Amino acid sequence: CFVRGGRLVAASQRDVSQAFPALTRGTVDNVRARLWRFWRERMHGCLQLRDCGIPVLRRGAHFPVAFDVYVPSDSQATRLMDVNPLVDTTSPLLYDWPELGFGAGAVRPAEELLRELLEGSGVAAPAMAVAPGDEGGGGGLDESWMEEGAELMGGITLPTCAEEL
Repeated sequence: CFVRGGRLVAASQRDVSQAFPALTRGTVDNVRARLWRFWRERMHGCLQLRDCGIPVLRRGAHFPVAFDVYVPSDSQATRLMDVNPLVDTTSPLLYDWPELGFGAGAVRPAEELLRELLEGSGVAAPAMAVAPGDEGGGGGLDESWMEEGAELMGGITLPTCAEEL
């Protein structure tokens, strides 16, 4: 699942190398409803990282993240597996970044985020390899798209209910 601007914007199967013919329309609708309910009841409002004491995260109220859930067919439980910041090593799975409403530069380099997190926590950052001719000057999180909305970026319309997810 992908979250930007504090909103759930999309969900994708994790294994994109396979098709699952057993996933009927009814099954997909059930999974969507369960994901939406899980988002509303458990996750929404829990991903605001601005109060964690790390300066880089205080900058914006909603840091874009991806989270994985397990939705077993034999129960109504939905289980959170992990939550991670969206960085350049994150796969958009069945989407591409513009479809999810992320413009150029919006998905920041993982090394940059790690360096800022370590500096903000007072931990010495390890030396990071820099390619010749790439001494900085780019990257960073472009938050301008958050105010403009996904529609203006050519992205998908933000879902407002399970059926739209």
